[in-house]
Amino acid sequence: MVGQTLGRDQRLRRQSDFQALRERGISRAHPLLVLRAAPNGLPYARFGFIVSRRVALRAVVRNRTRRRMREIARRTPVHTGWDLLFIARRAVVQARFADLRDAMRDVEQRAGVLDHGEMPEPRAPESGTVEPGATRPISQGREG
Repeated sequence: MVGQTLGRDQRLRRQSDFQALRERGISRAHPLLVLRAAPNGLPYARFGFIVSRRVALRAVVRNRTRRRMREIARRTPVHTGWDLLFIARRAVVQARFADLRDAMRDVEQRAGVLDHGEMPEPRAPESGTVEPGATRPISQGREG
């Protein structure tokens, strides 16, 4: 499921899709979120994200949380033929990106939808680049 964006066909959009997942899907919970998953019979996985006003009153915060969840879902390989609905809990607002990623992978693994065969390995930074939050050595000035 690794690609540039979650395309329109890879998102749950209809109310009936969300309702069906709530009624017949399996549920896995984590302190940051809840996953509802059900087979969909399609050759691809579809994703839905719910971040309600109970999680955060400000739309900016809800949208940022939704974008973070969508990006993690885009990067995480899952088995085809599943509908996955992630429901955010209040604690997700204060969570770091890495903690949210670990939580989403944990519930996906416990639901049996995580595809371990295609898990991308973390890449080392290219020479000359600096990781975010890393410090650069202090320059000693020009020589010559």
